Amino acid sequence: MKTLIKIAWRNIWRNPRRSWVLMSTIAVGMIGYLGTSSYTRGLMYEMINSGIRLQGGHIQILPEGFLENPSIQLFIRSPQRIEQVLDRFEMLHYAPFITMQGMASSSEAASGVIIHGIEPEKERRVTIVAETVVEGAYLQSDGPGHQVLIGEELARKLNVRLGEKIVLMTNAVDNTIASGAFRVAGIFRSVSPDFNKLSVFILLSDARALIGYQDQINGFSIHLPQGVELEQTMERLREALPDSDLQVVSWRERNPILVFSLATFEYFIFLFLLIIFAAVAFTIINSFLMVIYERIREFGVMMAIGTLPRRIRLMLYLETVFITTLGILLGTGISYLLFGYFERRGLDLSMISDALGKFGISSVIHPSILLTDVLIGVAVINLLTLIAVIYPAYKASRFKVVDALTFV
Repeated sequence: MKTLIKIAWRNIWRNPRRSWVLMSTIAVGMIGYLGTSSYTRGLMYEMINSGIRLQGGHIQILPEGFLENPSIQLFIRSPQRIEQVLDRFEMLHYAPFITMQGMASSSEAASGVIIHGIEPEKERRVTIVAETVVEGAYLQSDGPGHQVLIGEELARKLNVRLGEKIVLMTNAVDNTIASGAFRVAGIFRSVSPDFNKLSVFILLSDARALIGYQDQINGFSIHLPQGVELEQTMERLREALPDSDLQVVSWRERNPILVFSLATFEYFIFLFLLIIFAAVAFTIINSFLMVIYERIREFGVMMAIGTLPRRIRLMLYLETVFITTLGILLGTGISYLLFGYFERRGLDLSMISDALGKFGISSVIHPSILLTDVLIGVAVINLLTLIAVIYPAYKASRFKVVDALTFV
């Protein structure tokens, strides 16, 4: 066996150009696989983080039916009892909110919006809206009343600037039309143009006064630190809040379009990787068939001196293992150097930021290679190359000695 291993190792360097072509093909396949999976994961992370950090955290506690029909007629009375429960969970941050559909208007234009009533200090720990303010300042609980934070696209559409007033209109809890004038305290710019165009933020107290609430709210947004299990936390919350008039929902239940987009991404990535691996497999089949026809006389000599056909097949398998291993090591090393650099520095995709913004994706993507990606790539490529060499190895071992020795 040791002799066969030495022969197989020497055989791959008898024609170094061909061996390097094969190794390069496998390396390119590995780079393509790891690059595709790492950048796709970076895109997915950005989509998920945007959905979580912009729109209500990992978990929300809502009145029963509010997710399907977000009406101000559905609310939580005496939210203090829920806050007492949430305070017992040391590993999470929460913020109460009121949300309603309405209209924002200035002296020049009007636009449909979603009005969010928040407590700024608590909201800051749950969402990243405060970090996206580009003009003015974030809302202040101890600041003047009737201040509003609006998105850059909405400010442009209404043609308003800092310090100017806009009028917010919505339905009150008694089914009358409620309205109020609010002064623009700040303008934010998130990665999502739609969010910038539709969302406005006011103080929770102003939202209550606008629609006629006393102490009611529409729900709580909850942010989980990294490492805290989402499903386990939701189960604990449901056990601690057995009220039949409450529902505990995750970001997946609130964002079915995002979940569908992620599933679609995974489907197309699977097809792309299938094409990459198929190309690698066909290249190996073609190359080894060429090797066999170049070495027919060699195989004839080996069989003439008593080498069994199965040992010839084993020798070709060993050559395949050596070439595949070297190609995988080369591709994995280049991938870690290349994609590791972009993982630290980020890949700037500002040229397509508008298209990425439609999916809530930042223009800077951080690819991420996981050990599981490498292990899957190693397993799949080894499997494909071993399958690909079955026919060439079988053909090489089936030549007749006389025909092989006289082959020209």
